[in-house]
Amino acid sequence: MLFRSYSFNVDLTQPLAPSVSLAQASDTGMGGDSRTNQTAVQLAVTGMESGRFSASYKLDTGSWTDVSTIGGALTSGTLSFSGLAEGTHTLQMRQIDAAGNEGATSSYSFVVDTTAPTLLSPTGSDNLQTFWNARLDADGQTLRVKFSEALDASHLKIGRAHV
Repeated sequence: MLFRSYSFNVDLTQPLAPSVSLAQASDTGMGGDSRTNQTAVQLAVTGMESGRFSASYKLDTGSWTDVSTIGGALTSGTLSFSGLAEGTHTLQMRQIDAAGNEGATSSYSFVVDTTAPTLLSPTGSDNLQTFWNARLDADGQTLRVKFSEALDASHLKIGRAHV
């Protein structure tokens, strides 16, 4: 009698949900705030299982799309999107491992904001005196201004005004 031996692995473990974030080149807001002023962005994807069977994503209310830009052996990469409208966008991503186990779906939201902040001025008859905290010298005196939204100080250009 001839006996044959076979070995196999039983894999019932779901892969982890991938992590998604704005790629550094696309993150134009304050670091890690998920804001960009670009309508063409790259999203960084990490946590992909090596040797997985497939991965797919869905942007906003679109349909699930198989990922071909992140190769089967890679555990990280980028997804590129262009023509994004201003506003909040949500990317959902999932992966299926070689055993057919579907992992949890991750969700990442980011904001495309192409509208520059505006300088607010107060109302009333004495706008100039109220608006300008009229101490313009560099010896500890201050000029106070208020914008329509929070600003990242690294994006401000501050110079000396001569009046």
